[in-house]
Amino acid sequence: MGKQDNKKKNNIKFSDLMGWSGMKNALIFPVLALIFIIIIFVYNGLLQNYAKKSILEGGELSAENTAGDIELYLSTGINALEISSYTIDNMIKEGDSKQEILDFIQHESDVIIKTTLPGSTGLYACIDGEYYDGLGWEPYEGFVPTERPWYIKAVEGNGDVMLIDPYLDLYTGQVIMTLAKVLSDGKSVVAIDVTLEEIQSIVEKTDTKGLSSISMVLSNEGFVVAHTDSSQRGNNYLEDQDNIGGYILTTVMNSDENSFDIKYDNISYTVYSCPINGEWYSITYADSDKVYRPIRLIVILSVVSIILTLLIFTTITISSGKKELANERLQKVINSTADIYMSLCDLDVINGNVIEIKNVNPAISQAVASVDHNLNEVFFNIMNNLPESPTKKAAVEFTDMNTIDERMKDVDTLTVEYQSFGNIWVRARLIVSERTKDGRVSHVLWMLENITREREERERLKNISDSAVAASEAKSAFLSNMSHEIRTPITAVLGMNEMILRECDDPSIISYANNIKSAGTSLLVLINDILDFSKIESGKMDIIPVEYETRSLLNDLKNLIRPKVDAKELKFIMDIDPELPGALFGDEIRIKQVITNLLTNAVKYTEKGSVTLKVGFSGNKGAGDTIGLKVSVTDTGMGVKKEDMEKLFAQFVRLDEKRNRNIEGTGLGLNITSNLLNMMGGELNVESEYGKGSVFSFEIKQPVRNWTPIGDYEKATDTDSSKEKYVPKFVAPDAHVLMVDDTPINIVVFKGLLKKTEIKVDSATGGQECIELAIKNKYDIIFLDHMMPVMDGIETLKELREKYSDNPNAKTPIVCLTANAISGAKDTYMEAGFTDYLTKPINPAKLEEMIYSYLPEGMARELK
Repeated sequence: MGKQDNKKKNNIKFSDLMGWSGMKNALIFPVLALIFIIIIFVYNGLLQNYAKKSILEGGELSAENTAGDIELYLSTGINALEISSYTIDNMIKEGDSKQEILDFIQHESDVIIKTTLPGSTGLYACIDGEYYDGLGWEPYEGFVPTERPWYIKAVEGNGDVMLIDPYLDLYTGQVIMTLAKVLSDGKSVVAIDVTLEEIQSIVEKTDTKGLSSISMVLSNEGFVVAHTDSSQRGNNYLEDQDNIGGYILTTVMNSDENSFDIKYDNISYTVYSCPINGEWYSITYADSDKVYRPIRLIVILSVVSIILTLLIFTTITISSGKKELANERLQKVINSTADIYMSLCDLDVINGNVIEIKNVNPAISQAVASVDHNLNEVFFNIMNNLPESPTKKAAVEFTDMNTIDERMKDVDTLTVEYQSFGNIWVRARLIVSERTKDGRVSHVLWMLENITREREERERLKNISDSAVAASEAKSAFLSNMSHEIRTPITAVLGMNEMILRECDDPSIISYANNIKSAGTSLLVLINDILDFSKIESGKMDIIPVEYETRSLLNDLKNLIRPKVDAKELKFIMDIDPELPGALFGDEIRIKQVITNLLTNAVKYTEKGSVTLKVGFSGNKGAGDTIGLKVSVTDTGMGVKKEDMEKLFAQFVRLDEKRNRNIEGTGLGLNITSNLLNMMGGELNVESEYGKGSVFSFEIKQPVRNWTPIGDYEKATDTDSSKEKYVPKFVAPDAHVLMVDDTPINIVVFKGLLKKTEIKVDSATGGQECIELAIKNKYDIIFLDHMMPVMDGIETLKELREKYSDNPNAKTPIVCLTANAISGAKDTYMEAGFTDYLTKPINPAKLEEMIYSYLPEGMARELK
């Protein structure tokens, strides 16, 4: 009986346990579990939103990059067609014979196939109802060119280049698309076929930020132009809508949004689309269920873990039957949510006393209680007993009441943050609560706050900030790579073109070469606009003032804009104040860039009439030796609508887009121009009347270096300097340089540019070959390409300087050749040890100037 009684006494009933622990204690774990579950579901929602954002960003990047690359590719065919159409149109107007027109079409077809569009079938045309073929194809019986889709759609286009629906060539197996354009007579049509294999290659190389997604290019008729799965090419999704492609295309065409979610075969997809030339769509879609599935699994596992934890803790509480366990766990909860105010006291600074309001730490409370007119000593000891840390000194100095009047003379609050015991971060705050009549501090509030969690949050935000910086650096890296990739082929094109201009005497070929130079220069302007925008955005754009001649500046501006003005048969007027000083001090390059942007814009948007450049100044001779350089550009173009004036300086914005769709440019020119003027202390002013023209003007301060007037500018200058024959700046037959580049055509261009200087040029196509030649031969200058496989230029330079420091070229100037024109590039190359750097495409004049400056004295003979 005794043993049974003892057993009953040790059996704790649930109702007794509830009585011991109390209802609140018994419910603490379920409440905490519920809170955690709610937090998890909220976090799950945030994760899903983040995942969706990642999918959309990946889709946007994929679709828009694909669309951009395709538009760039199609522009090659469009430019070829535009140029040929222009010539054929003129031949028709001038009454050239049919045979002459056919000969031209056949010749241009051969040039296009060999140079720009290897996959093309050449030009063909319908003129006065007759068919002309550039490859000599004979039409089959019953072939009526005016009934062909390319002819009909071109006539409907009213002079625009029309994209005819692609088709799958049964003989070659390639996807072919026709570009067609009606001539000025409204009935003659010129067309060209281009292969779309390059578009398939663009789609297959699409980067979707690591997301598993599908990219495709579809025409608005449902034809599959390109697809991640190449087997889908040639299908028509609108004819057979029983597929996800047809469903997506139908949704895209009926939606005003670029991105949306769909459900197909019980699978959720996120779709992003981007139009191409108003005829096609670049579409990327991803299975969003795949992305969300791991997130949902984490949520389920977390909820299950919390429920299991709840059951375990509940079991422990019930089985232990001990009130102390419940109290201990409750105390931990209380401690975790404790009041962040650790100490609050009112300090009587004048009398050295303290009134304690609250102190969590008993040691501080005891120290405060011992204050007896020795306030400074007690608080100094409190801080001096802190653990050693980098913040301890500041905390000790903070509590020095002897300097309180001086430190709080003009402020009412002082704070300091320091590390206390147990790695707790504390913020100490002194707040003036009372001052004497003469302004001395008499009473301050002393507050200590636990800011450990706040510091953790700050660290989290800092990590986010670091991520943003990393993203910005990634953008800069992208711009750097883009600059290199685009500038590398332009280097070859403009370099070889320069050889044609220098060595050819055929007027027609020189005319073609000048057109190539103009187009290449325009492309460089677009690239430089983007890179200048990046520099301004990152704050790395610098204004570098130098002394410059005003006449030279004006000559450069005239020579730069003259070909564009002549091409549009506009009148170019230069209204130059004859009293303008001969030499000024400022950033000549940026001033030239600003005026060139304004002149280029004026020519772009003016179809007939004139463009006027007016340059004058304000101020008097000797009045501080500084003038206000006044510049205005006036055109008789289309002008700007009043409602569009606010958008004029926006980034990547083109005004009156429909009317100006054929005008080239990035939409950054005026934004960059305005920013550059602001950096030089000026402001861009605009006066415009829609349909009549515009006036863009500015004034910037420029110190005067030579007050001699430039005189009558028009009489003193040659208006056709662009036709001057090339003459080298110098000859140096004894000079020996080394050119290193992994692209052979760049070496050919480099040697061609120096041909008439008589300089001996050795070449290497890689870093190791460069080192071998540099060890064996003595060179006067080494030109070293940056981006090379295996061993890049920086690595080559480092090995040559360090590993082979006793080579004959230890002190030879080494110039970096680079297509990287991103902000900060120069600093990178100078820090790496290069003597100088030269950007691609190589400017022939700058190349000669650089070589002349680095050759040993007396080696080069200057030509006059």
